[in-house]
Amino acid sequence: MFGPDWDAGCPACTQYTSELTDALLARHYPSVSRRVVKNPGARVSARGFASVVAQAASDPDLAVETGIRVDLPSELRHRLLRDATEAVRARLLSKAPTHLFEEIRDVIATVSAGVEREMAVPRDFTSAKTFVAKLKEAGKLDKIRIIGFDEDPITLGGVKEGSIVGTVVQQPFEWGYQGMKLMAKYIEGDKSGIPGNGIIIVPGKVIDKSNVDDFMGQMKQMLKK
Repeated sequence: MFGPDWDAGCPACTQYTSELTDALLARHYPSVSRRVVKNPGARVSARGFASVVAQAASDPDLAVETGIRVDLPSELRHRLLRDATEAVRARLLSKAPTHLFEEIRDVIATVSAGVEREMAVPRDFTSAKTFVAKLKEAGKLDKIRIIGFDEDPITLGGVKEGSIVGTVVQQPFEWGYQGMKLMAKYIEGDKSGIPGNGIIIVPGKVIDKSNVDDFMGQMKQMLKK
């Protein structure tokens, strides 16, 4: 039976077979997984790495130690970096050995571009627009309060004219700006901007009639750059 302190009394036991590490990693004990991954003498199978990459999604320290393993399969390194926070990506670049630095940097660029492409895919608001139009035709817009969740121009127009009470919007430009600023500082040695849990929340914004004009102006300025 393996527990979290399975190897505490055996500091000299540094060579682990892939069969043993598979069994250890399958337990999903965070401390055990970190010790296995940090041990260069531990052989880890593709199945073992798949298990630890899944764990690493909620464990920043494990993600960093896993990401710099030279024997981590490329497709799993890509998955790990795709799901990692900007803070974890910055830490990985900072700790990456010379022979892995370019690979990790290129994967980060690739997954970041993938997120941008996903965000750029046009969303279909046809049903929502049809719903608002029907309410307007029926004269019921003043009886039903409509709240949106997007920054579509028609939604913002509805907020401006008063047919939509307000809308909640995300800040993708701020995500990118804060992530790149943090990564640059981290690489320079300044780790002060990274919170203890490795997570930075970029809050959404509530747009209503009082601030819709300002928000629309900001959007126009950002889209020009």
